Amino acid sequence: MLIESKILYFYSNNCKVCKDIKSDIDEIAQIIPILYVNNDEKNNKQLSEQFLVDYFPTISILTVENGILNYVGKKEIKEFISLVKDTFQ
Repeated sequence: MLIESKILYFYSNNCKVCKDIKSDIDEIAQIIPILYVNNDEKNNKQLSEQFLVDYFPTISILTVENGILNYVGKKEIKEFISLVKDTFQ
């Protein structure tokens, strides 16, 4: 699988927090490219395992220097969203 984005958003359709922050994620996806990964799809479960995702929602940022940086849960993802908005707006 070729991943063009360096930011992956792991979510589940059954996750209440994922539903609550969807509009925020969609908003910042207009600013920076985000690859949405729905864990409910069979092929994506392997990708979630590969990125050590065990909680939804999770944002994984791929970096050359530090490997994978994960923002997990509503509080951390809200902090990430604020950072993106402050940086790019």
